[in-house]
Amino acid sequence: MKTILLVFLACIIASVSNAQWVKQTSGTTQTLYSVSATTGGGAWACGTAGTVLHSDNYGGTWNSAGSSLFAALDLYNICSLSEFTALVTGSNGTGTFVYRTSNSGANWTQVFSQTGGFMNVININPLTGKGFMEGDPVGGRWSLWKTTDYGVTWDSGGLYLQQAGSEAGWNNSGSFNGNNEFFFGTNNSRVYRTTNEGLSWSAQTTPEANSYSLFVNFDNGVGLSGGTGLMRTTNSGNNWSTQSSPGTGNVLGMTGAENKFWFVRQGESIYSSNFGGTSWITDTTVTGAQFLAMGVVLAIITDDPNGGGLYYQWAVGNTGNIYRSDFSLGITPVSSNTPERYSLSQNYPNPFNPSSKIKFDISKADFVTLKVYNTLGQEVTKLVNENLQPGTYEVTFDGAGLNSGIYFYTIKAGDFVETKKMMLVK
Repeated sequence: MKTILLVFLACIIASVSNAQWVKQTSGTTQTLYSVSATTGGGAWACGTAGTVLHSDNYGGTWNSAGSSLFAALDLYNICSLSEFTALVTGSNGTGTFVYRTSNSGANWTQVFSQTGGFMNVININPLTGKGFMEGDPVGGRWSLWKTTDYGVTWDSGGLYLQQAGSEAGWNNSGSFNGNNEFFFGTNNSRVYRTTNEGLSWSAQTTPEANSYSLFVNFDNGVGLSGGTGLMRTTNSGNNWSTQSSPGTGNVLGMTGAENKFWFVRQGESIYSSNFGGTSWITDTTVTGAQFLAMGVVLAIITDDPNGGGLYYQWAVGNTGNIYRSDFSLGITPVSSNTPERYSLSQNYPNPFNPSSKIKFDISKADFVTLKVYNTLGQEVTKLVNENLQPGTYEVTFDGAGLNSGIYFYTIKAGDFVETKKMMLVK
């Protein structure tokens, strides 16, 4: 019995892999300024010289999806609605334009144009078709537009916001809750916010002049804005304060999901936080890269017997760089206190039906995997597969789709590996 168990553990240890941020083949050397994705596989990126890239499998493969309509434009923001539909905006220096496709980029239609007023952000709810578009002021008035038909038409009626001084916005610096609330950043120590679909606006003061990037978690009111450093809010933007962060250079891209945030400076590194942006680690560093934007999407993994899902996140930048990572749905940070050592607790309850919780301690920042195996050594599901900061975490294993029996769960973090046994009884 001992020999069999040792062989089983050796198989588990050998199968653990550290798939973190992975470079995807973009097929271009153009600079990429924006990336956007939606559940269902649709992912889009855009950049200089009219570059548009499209994927229908979360970036597993990327294909050129540009058009002669905008080949001479630099494209600074893209909005994914599905694997078939997207909107992209760009400027030629004197005017700004928005184009839309509904057939994966085979054909594009111009749906908006304006003299001046560089468009910074397009955000549309892919389920309802409701969305906002924000651009630099024209004639002392911010360029604010609404759509209710997935970006086919745009209307500025009732969306009046006066420009303060010579302020302007930044591409990709906006956050939308999919309904009535929208934020956007400026170069004037202000973040603007509406909670009633743009009928009225409030301005919150930020510690830094520039908000090059912006992301708000509308579920808990925690948000980040990026200038030369990070700024953070915990009350839906009513107040912003300086947040310590690693690295140097302007914070040009950020995104988030659940209690996690990521950001990139105009440099080689990607940073992440597991605790709502209060502390940070370096996820990866890519020599020669210059990351400029980020995006995230929840991808439901339908063939997972555990019924789980993943968030995919991207970072894009110079020379066609696209990097993708993922993290598992439902990892709960329990404490940010640094444990003295790594540890893996016995699941509880045990035996269980159908679900059980597994708690573990991480004593230093590391890439962590937590996988479940059957008695044949076959991987059943992957509960954790990401960089984690020091702290205590808990994850739920759901065995509703599995047969009764003994299962093993194995954690690997750096050189630390531990396996425990659990029993599913139905």
